[in-house]
Amino acid sequence: MLLTEADAKTKWCPMVRMEDQYAGAAANTIGPDFNCIASGCMMWRQGPVEFEYQPVNRDVLVDVRDEAPKGWAVGLRINQSTGTQERVWKREKPRRGYCGLAGRVEP
Repeated sequence: MLLTEADAKTKWCPMVRMEDQYAGAAANTIGPDFNCIASGCMMWRQGPVEFEYQPVNRDVLVDVRDEAPKGWAVGLRINQSTGTQERVWKREKPRRGYCGLAGRVEP
């Protein structure tokens, strides 16, 4: 399951250990202080880069880079229904990843 770092940080991590001073050993513990640390962990794996798109106003004729909404860039995308290229605004979605402890995430 691909998660944003914020979502991952709400999940319990089975690798967190708490020392029990009376037993003289470490044990798994559950609680908000024992959650995933996402990209701060050596087992964290980044998922693929994903983009979101918005159509560019067809009336824009010249250089649309000056008119890009904040955080967006100009890009080209193939329209799946017509097979033609179209100009779009695009921006990277928040990166997602997963815990590599259990192996690779399958689609």
